[in-house]
Amino acid sequence: MSRSGDALLTVVFFPGRHRLKRDELVRLWVAEGLIRNTHSQKMEDVAQEYFDELVPTSFLQLRMKRYYSDYCYIVHDLLHHLAERVAGDDCFRIENGWTGEVPRGVRHLFVDNYNEQVLEMIIELENLCTLFINRVGIDTPLEKKVLESMVNKLCKLRVLSVRTTQVKFSLPASIGLLQHLRFLLFRMGPSSKLKFPSTFNKLYHIQVLDFGRCNLSFPSGEEMVNLVHLRYATSNVSVHLPVDINRSTSLQKLPFFYVGKNHKLKVLRDLNNIRGRLRICGLINVEGKEEALEAKLADKERLTELEPSWNFSKETGGPEVEAEVLEGLCPAMCLEALKIECYSGVTYPKWMVDKPSGSEWYLQKLELWECSRLEPVPELFEVFVHLSSFTLAKCTWDALPDSIEHLKLLKKLEIYKCLNIRSLPALPQSLETFRLDRCDVVFMRSCQTIGDPNWNKIQHIPNREFFPNSSSPRVTFGDNVSIIGA
Repeated sequence: MSRSGDALLTVVFFPGRHRLKRDELVRLWVAEGLIRNTHSQKMEDVAQEYFDELVPTSFLQLRMKRYYSDYCYIVHDLLHHLAERVAGDDCFRIENGWTGEVPRGVRHLFVDNYNEQVLEMIIELENLCTLFINRVGIDTPLEKKVLESMVNKLCKLRVLSVRTTQVKFSLPASIGLLQHLRFLLFRMGPSSKLKFPSTFNKLYHIQVLDFGRCNLSFPSGEEMVNLVHLRYATSNVSVHLPVDINRSTSLQKLPFFYVGKNHKLKVLRDLNNIRGRLRICGLINVEGKEEALEAKLADKERLTELEPSWNFSKETGGPEVEAEVLEGLCPAMCLEALKIECYSGVTYPKWMVDKPSGSEWYLQKLELWECSRLEPVPELFEVFVHLSSFTLAKCTWDALPDSIEHLKLLKKLEIYKCLNIRSLPALPQSLETFRLDRCDVVFMRSCQTIGDPNWNKIQHIPNREFFPNSSSPRVTFGDNVSIIGA
C-alpha cells in the first residue's frame, strides 16, 4: 500500500459520490493522527501531498469548482467499493433506509441522518474514534442530554462532527472529558447560538474548531482557553471565545481577526504558520505604526490573502494614524491578494509605491474599497507588476494611472461606483474582462458609444459588462456583442 493508504481508507467511510474538499480532508487526516510531522514539512503540507497522489490515479475525481479556488472531488465508484472491502469493519455508514447491526469494533462511523434508534447503536461503540453526524432533522432534534450520553460512552473520540438545523444548543459539560478529541465541528442553522461549558478549556489537544457562522457564548468570568495545539479555527472562535490565541503557534488558518480590547495585534506576532486568507478588522483600535508592527505580518510567508479593514466606522484616529498603521502592516512579498477597505489615509504606505531592491512583489490581485482620500499614483502599478486583477470601488480617483498599460498580465479590471472618473487611459492588451458598475452616467455612456475615445480603448477586451444602476438591466458586450435586458 502507498504512503497515502491509511488516508485513503479514511475517505471511504463517506458515502459514495460524497463531495469532498481538499482542505477539509487534510484537517481530518491530521486530526486522525495519520500524518507524521517532518523537520522540513508541516503536517498539512504532507497531507496535501497524500491528497495529490490520489488525484492522478483517478481515486479522487474533480467534480466541480466552488467559490474561489475551492474544488470539490468525489471518489471513483469502483475504487470506492474496492476500498470499502479493504477497510472491513474499521469504517461503517448508517444511511437512510439502513437496518441491521453495526460492527462493535467499528472505529470510523458516518451517520447520514440521526434518529433515536441510531443513538442506541452509537453509544455501544466504545472503540469509535471518528463520528460524523451529517444531518440532524427537525423532527428528531439533538438534545444536550443525548450528546452527553454519547460523550460519556465514547471516550476514545478524536473526531466529532455534527450538522444540525437547530438554532440553539448547549454543549454538555462532559465535553471536557474527551481527552483525545482533536477535531470538533458543530454547525447549526442561520443566526444560531452555541453555548459552551466552562469545561471546554480542558480540551488541551484540540486541533480543529469549526463552528460555521454560529454565535458562540462562553460563561463570563472564566479564564482564557489555552489551545496550544490549535491548527484551524473558524472566524467566530477568535471573536467570541476567550481563546488565548497567541499561544496557538501551530495555527494554520485564521480567516478573521478583530482588533479589540482583549485582542491586540501583537497576538498575531508568533503565529507565523498561518496560511491562506487573513482579514483584520477593527483597525480603528490600533494607535500607530509601532503597534501594527507587532503583528509581524512580514514573517508570515504562507499568508496568501490579506484584507486590512477599518470597518466602515465613523470613528477614526485620523488619516495620519491610519497611514502609520497601514505602513506597519507590511506583509511578506509572496502575498497573492491584497484588499484594503475603508482606509482614510491620504498617502500610500512605502511598501506599495517604492520599488524593493533585489526582489519584487508577486501580488496578483489588488482591491481598493472606500479609500476616500487616496489619489491615483503611477508607482502603484510599477511596484505590483504581476497583477492579474484590479478592483477600484467607491474611491475618489479621477483617472486610472497611465502606468496601468504596462501591466502585461492584467486580465480583469473592475471599476465600481467611482463617480469622478471620466476617461480611460490606454489599457493593456492582456485584459479579458472589463466591468463598469454604477459609475458616472456620461462616462458609462461614452464607453458604449461607437467611435468615442473611451469606446475605442476597450474594443480589444472580449468581455465588457456595464451596470448603469441598481434598477437598470445589465448590459454585456462580448465577441458576439449581446445585450441582456431591454
